[in-house]
Amino acid sequence: MTEPVSPLICYLGHAGFAVSNENCYLLMDPWLSGNGAFLHTWFPYPDNTGIADQVIRQLGGRQLYVYISHVHEDHCDLDFLRRLEPFGPTYLLPNFLDDSLRRRLQPVAAEKRILQDGEQAELGRDFTVRLFLEESGLNTDSAILAQCNGHTFFNLNDCKLYDRLATLEMPAIEILTCQFSGATWHPVCYEYDEATYRGISLKRKNAKFFQVEKALRSIEPAVFIPSAGPAVFLHPKLYHHNFEPVNIFPKAEEFAAHLVRRSLKSEVRILRPGQGLVPGSSTVQDVMRNDGMQALDSYRRSKQHLFAAGDHGDPDLLVEPLLREVRTKLRHFETKLTTPFTVVFGIAGATRRIRIDLNLREAALVERVDTQGPLYAITADPEAVAALVHHEIEWENFCLSFLFRIRRDPDEYCPLVNIFFFCSSTTIAAALHALEAFRENTARVQITADGGRYTCRRFCPHQGADLTYGYAEGQFWICPRHRWRFDLSRGGLAEDGSCSIDAAPADALD
Repeated sequence: MTEPVSPLICYLGHAGFAVSNENCYLLMDPWLSGNGAFLHTWFPYPDNTGIADQVIRQLGGRQLYVYISHVHEDHCDLDFLRRLEPFGPTYLLPNFLDDSLRRRLQPVAAEKRILQDGEQAELGRDFTVRLFLEESGLNTDSAILAQCNGHTFFNLNDCKLYDRLATLEMPAIEILTCQFSGATWHPVCYEYDEATYRGISLKRKNAKFFQVEKALRSIEPAVFIPSAGPAVFLHPKLYHHNFEPVNIFPKAEEFAAHLVRRSLKSEVRILRPGQGLVPGSSTVQDVMRNDGMQALDSYRRSKQHLFAAGDHGDPDLLVEPLLREVRTKLRHFETKLTTPFTVVFGIAGATRRIRIDLNLREAALVERVDTQGPLYAITADPEAVAALVHHEIEWENFCLSFLFRIRRDPDEYCPLVNIFFFCSSTTIAAALHALEAFRENTARVQITADGGRYTCRRFCPHQGADLTYGYAEGQFWICPRHRWRFDLSRGGLAEDGSCSIDAAPADALD
């Protein structure tokens, strides 16, 4: 193995990085404990648990800083973070309105510095960082710019800053990394026939590729490192997703091949856990030894002890505790917005389900579903529900376990349903307020597309991205953050028909 050179950027696996010089050691989202995330459903691949001890040995008496981008368990690994307590770390945390991250890190003994959007922090001589926050109701995430010994590393992570990139004042970026893979329960948990599932997956995968490619063209780093996924699914009920011919979890090699075909100026370097780069060079070097490239089946067997069949009891006994959790959330679900969907929330194997009316903020147990009109039917695995009602996991991480089957009719996105399930009782009011704010905002912007001029709402009705920075594809105006497509020939209606940007020909207003 080569000795670390200072300054150095080392990849730790998934979204984890270490940036160091002779005085400071900065860890970013280290996911190294080997226990997986979201009820042991997600795991980093290749397996990176072999480098956890080496990371600690590398500290070498330097001041330790730890940046955690957001609360998701594949970024905020409490089991590993507790091992850092003897080294007196200082945590660098984004100042989200959502307090989930601060609450999750409360048991960790360390100094915690809370940074605002755009705020810079001095870590030591020739080492500064600046955080960028993105909080829009459902999304709560951040990115970090590290400047070390005159070199720049921008870790965009999962953070969808695409509509803000043009407005950020940043130096030239030498190394950029960000997520290129999906990480959501749609369409993974939805009941589609195979052709529909593949079609939606391909569309979402290509949209993600295009968004990251567009960010690369905007930033033009010297080197790009694909990171932040995809995870592999070792839980017995999800293992089959690793072998699907088309899904939203492409490998880094596939994305790298896409970028090569697109002739970008940036060099692309796929790193394995324990490998690193010296800024100013694109040469990959081995920093730490990692033997985690075992076959997927042996990786699964090595984690078998985590999936020991627990006795979760009669699923019907979980229904009433789940009803209490639902009613607790409904007490905080105050909004002027409405949804046509009735939600039926059940537990696999239970005879009764919970019928939820989000407009009336009511929930009741039912044995039969007798609902006319739009329906959202969500069935959770007893294992996930037991963890939720015993407060072993919060709602967002509960949803990301993917231990669900979901059906919606019509097949349209509903932000109120997503907010209800993904937000906790303490964050749901803020998410609803954010949704109301950008949906009620009357600001409009002029755009040019398909040979004509139009005006439309400035903020995307999906999650509030600034459509000023959108772009045209034929008759469609494309959201710069999530690549939602709005049909200008139909008044700006979203492709799935769930919302509109209220587009109109600008000439009609002259």
